[in-house]
Amino acid sequence: MILWITNLKGVTLIFFVCIYPLENVYDGDFVLKKFVVWNIQQNTTRDASRVNQPISNGITSKLPDHMCYKNEPFIVLESCVACSQFEQSAIRAGAYCFETGYYDKVNCTQSKRLGLKPCSGKTNRSTQFNLFTLLCAFCSVASYGLVNWRQNVLRRQGFMRMQNQFN
Repeated sequence: MILWITNLKGVTLIFFVCIYPLENVYDGDFVLKKFVVWNIQQNTTRDASRVNQPISNGITSKLPDHMCYKNEPFIVLESCVACSQFEQSAIRAGAYCFETGYYDKVNCTQSKRLGLKPCSGKTNRSTQFNLFTLLCAFCSVASYGLVNWRQNVLRRQGFMRMQNQFN
């Protein structure tokens, strides 16, 4: 958060720049997947028969088995499973558990391999955004109050100096 205060001819302007981090999962794969499945209903564990298209970013090299979803169509078996403490500390699991702490278990249809892909978690995005908005609103109200208090203190000091000069 960046705070910038400007005083122009008796009017104090306060600027807040709040930086909200965007999700970056595997260098834009999350955004690409959103584009690929734009108007398709999200998969759930009840609807495991839907086949998703691969999330390929042009890399043709051999990927690990747990990243087979990047090169071939897949079916979501379990959606947004929380990573265990062991998975978070394991080296191989770090790829899919590090970013969010949740992963999707997918079955790649061509190679019949089990894949693990990062999931954004079960937290509600609108709740996070509302908390962020409330935090920014609270910071702006607090800053406004602080600036007004400081202006009143300086104004009183100026009046006291003028009063002392006349007396």
